[in-house]
Amino acid sequence: MIQRSSLFWYLILIAAFCAFGFYAFQSTYLLQQKQTTQKEQQAREHLETLVQVWESGVFSRANSWFDEIEQTQNLQILEQRWRQSNSWFDAVYMWDAQQFLYPQKKTNEVHAIPQQCNPKENPFFTRDCVPPFSSLEESNRLANIIGAALIEDNKNRKAIKILTQWSPSTDYLLEQINQTVDATIFISRAIQALRIEPKSVPLGSFSANLLSLDVLALQEIPDIQKLPIQDANFRLVLERLQRRISAYTEINEHLRKTVLAKELKVHADPYGSSPYLFLTRRQSSGLSSAIQIDPFLLLKEMFQQETKTSIRPVVLDAQGNLLLGQFAPRKQNEEIWVQIPCGRLFPHLRAAYIRPKEIPNTLSTGTLSLFFPLILSAIIAGLAIFGSVQAERKQIEFIERQQAFVARVTHELKTPLAGIRLMAESLQLGIVQTPEQSLQFAERIISETDRLESRIDEVLEGTRQAQLKKKEMLNGKTLIEELHKEWSIRFHEAGGILRIEHEDTPVFVADKMLLIDALKNLLSNAIKYRREDRPLRCILKVSTKKSWVEFSVSDNGLGVPLAYRKSVFQRFVRVEGPHRGLSGGHGLGLAFVEETARAHKGSIRCIDGILGGAQFVLRLPKR
Repeated sequence: MIQRSSLFWYLILIAAFCAFGFYAFQSTYLLQQKQTTQKEQQAREHLETLVQVWESGVFSRANSWFDEIEQTQNLQILEQRWRQSNSWFDAVYMWDAQQFLYPQKKTNEVHAIPQQCNPKENPFFTRDCVPPFSSLEESNRLANIIGAALIEDNKNRKAIKILTQWSPSTDYLLEQINQTVDATIFISRAIQALRIEPKSVPLGSFSANLLSLDVLALQEIPDIQKLPIQDANFRLVLERLQRRISAYTEINEHLRKTVLAKELKVHADPYGSSPYLFLTRRQSSGLSSAIQIDPFLLLKEMFQQETKTSIRPVVLDAQGNLLLGQFAPRKQNEEIWVQIPCGRLFPHLRAAYIRPKEIPNTLSTGTLSLFFPLILSAIIAGLAIFGSVQAERKQIEFIERQQAFVARVTHELKTPLAGIRLMAESLQLGIVQTPEQSLQFAERIISETDRLESRIDEVLEGTRQAQLKKKEMLNGKTLIEELHKEWSIRFHEAGGILRIEHEDTPVFVADKMLLIDALKNLLSNAIKYRREDRPLRCILKVSTKKSWVEFSVSDNGLGVPLAYRKSVFQRFVRVEGPHRGLSGGHGLGLAFVEETARAHKGSIRCIDGILGGAQFVLRLPKR
């Protein structure tokens, strides 16, 4: 039981620890929130830097293109080169107040088809039609004528093959021909064949031919959006072409008659059916020029790059949906972390970082360093309280044993004192009249005095500390033989037998008197705690185990319960119960034995003896 004063201080300690723990937890939580906010702020700043650098790169490249436009005489060559080097470049436009300077409409004369290349006159034209074309222009014109003739003759597959794959690419001829208008002619013929047999067209080369056309050529192609082709990539090409037409329409109807600024300006229609994006700038000559950029391919190149981490940049629309999901779809275990406006080019969109949801918000080193002293102090406080409670409990048990010891000693001392007092009062009152009675009373007084003196000697003997005085070389066999000679008579008087055993003749160093007193205590206990229902049997044995000498006293008495086999060596501890302690005892003898073992740097333990009795094993070092 814990005393009230101790309980009060324990409660104070627990309350103080709880207050400190709450403060540490609150500080840790706030620190974690601060770290989370700092990480999000760092990610937001990093994303802003990424968008700014990317946007600056786009503007820088656009300005360099505008500079090249001012210095070149052939915009068609520039346009083709930029389309090959940049996937998101779309078209170039130039105009003055009266008209478009690029692109321009041009008419073309279609020459007569050579006889050997006329499918109506030559059934083997695909084999024999290899005329010496003087230029790519004649080649394109011839492809258009042959394709048209085949379509009229219902030979659609051959027409598709010629009209979609005819045009060769020869760089040194580009300055001599009008390839765009010629390509428009035979692509228009190919579209007629596509409507008849759409699955027969090689879409890769046909898409490349379509993208090479300028906006004027695209406008001459009738109903291009109604082609019966459901291929996803081809539909994306058609949408891109429609954006090109929308941008041209915006420039032609609204910007062509206005004066542009000398600085780069962004024009976009993000909410239209064909959301275009182009940049404009007025040249030093006074002409106006524009560069069209495909917004989706530009965003794809920027935000869909492979990253080495699980965190990647994406683009979101106004509703927070992933805009380029067809290029890099959002996984189920991903979440939007931070997002910012997407800059001047796409102010209606938002750049964002997404990360896997399973990324744990682990505690940082600083947080753990804050928790470590809290955990350590909790452990120390717990151990301190536990140790204090245990020490207080042991102290209370020790006090209770002391009180029981005082009560037993007082009782045992009062009994002979009461007898002596009674007989002395009888003599004082003259009750004793004859010399024989006087002698009898005197003998009883002497007997009770001896008994009283014996009890006092027992208490004094039990309370003395086991201290080493003189160590000497001893023979274990000789020692137990001396004890047997003295104690076999006492065992005989108690109706028992004491037997000795020895495996060898161990020689060791110890305090002889201290060791004999300890063994006498063990032999005395064997007599005290014998059973009344069977003869007492006791074995005193000595043996050697490596560097140890072991003395064991084993009996067939009442034994020691398992719960007491360790505490029985403490002072004032007695095993209470029926038939125990009939010969007295104060719980000091086994404590003396344990002190003797400890003084010799040895040990004592209690185990099962003979037929449920007790066996005490005293182990001492040889040296």
